[in-house]
Amino acid sequence: MKRVKCRSLIKIIDKTVVPAELGIREISSAERAKLDEDVKKIVEEVKKRGDAALIKFTRKFDNASLRQEDLKVKQSEIEDAYRNVSEKEVSAIKAMKERIESLESRILEKMATEVQINGIKVKFRIDPIESVGCYVPGGIAAYPSTLVMTATPAKLAGVPRVVVCSPPRNNGSVNPLTLVAADVCGVDEFYKIGGVQAIAAMA
Repeated sequence: MKRVKCRSLIKIIDKTVVPAELGIREISSAERAKLDEDVKKIVEEVKKRGDAALIKFTRKFDNASLRQEDLKVKQSEIEDAYRNVSEKEVSAIKAMKERIESLESRILEKMATEVQINGIKVKFRIDPIESVGCYVPGGIAAYPSTLVMTATPAKLAGVPRVVVCSPPRNNGSVNPLTLVAADVCGVDEFYKIGGVQAIAAMA
């Protein structure tokens, strides 16, 4: 095996200079309170108005105009995604999924289902929950790795319903890499929703 020298990508940053280093500033308590209030309002509106609220916030925050029937990704969109992704990229996504499956399988095997406490044998069973919601950032950039790393463990655990939400691009489409990753991982439902409204809808 050929040895490859790797340059360290870890940079230690003093906590006091993090904002300056990253070009960000810490928000004030008043700003945080305002942010919390804004989030609560979005959650409440999604609860009350459902899809209408999702469409409204998608237009407001993602600059994408969607109809109710456009919110859920169609099979034809996934097929189109494959036509816009190279074979090399598809292979990379599949390889990533296989590696994560291998790791998660080992973790499952190591999980004890029987323990002895003061001479008493206790057995327990691990059951998957009914559904899992995975949030994948999107819009301008694509994060297929986030989808693979969240959906794969859920499917491996036997979760019967795995849902993904990811914000659409301006034209109402989702990055093809993200859609291909969803198909490779066997995601059951994919919705073009982002931000707070997506988390509220899944919850």
